[in-house]
Amino acid sequence: MFLDKKPLEDFTLEDMQQLVDDQISEVTSIEYKSALQVITGDEKREFLNDVSSFANTKGGYLIFGIEQKGSMPTNVKGIKSEDPDAEIRRLDNLIRDKITPRIPGIYIKEIPVSSGRYCIVLKIQQSWLKPHMVDMGSNKFFTRNSKGKHPLNYQEIKVAFDLSGDAKDRIEMFRANRITEIITGNTTPIQMGNGPKTILHLVPLSMSDTSIAFDVRQIAKSIRQNENMFIASLAHSHERYNLDGYM
Repeated sequence: MFLDKKPLEDFTLEDMQQLVDDQISEVTSIEYKSALQVITGDEKREFLNDVSSFANTKGGYLIFGIEQKGSMPTNVKGIKSEDPDAEIRRLDNLIRDKITPRIPGIYIKEIPVSSGRYCIVLKIQQSWLKPHMVDMGSNKFFTRNSKGKHPLNYQEIKVAFDLSGDAKDRIEMFRANRITEIITGNTTPIQMGNGPKTILHLVPLSMSDTSIAFDVRQIAKSIRQNENMFIASLAHSHERYNLDGYM
């Protein structure tokens, strides 16, 4: 999405209008709200469920002040506020005090629409401390899909806790095992020889996320077509697929 290509502080009214013009529908990573009603306990809980669901999934944007029909944005109307800074502080305090554990990487900005009206945009990054729970009596964990948020079931909660707790250990074990294999020469399918070596490990934090999958055929295609990739300069006469992916 084009919003991901700029920092939140650079968002403008034109960006909000582009969401409408381009008909960017509500998906896993974006949700529109025409009004900001966070007064009653139920309204606060609903707001916090939305925020935590983004952090528990892939992150995304919660935007107040854009009207929608179904999942499609229709109008940048803004919400009426005499003091948007105070509103942002209130939302920030609510998130900090009522979601456990605290979510790192939440940013909030107001965008003027017209006199006394603003869009308020929350950018919520995917959290590596997940799962996060709303601490307002419900004791539920929420995640997201293309249809919006929904509570995690028992098995999903268990997996989320296992992944968050094991991520650091799994990365360190991966690195230790690879170094051992290189030292002992057990580097099949490629034997690396006995000379000096420089080892570079590229380990994405998402390695612990079982919902992420890659089509190795598309990866291979991209490598063949992208001349700017450093490995694209190598000959592909010996490329093949194996149990680890694409070699």
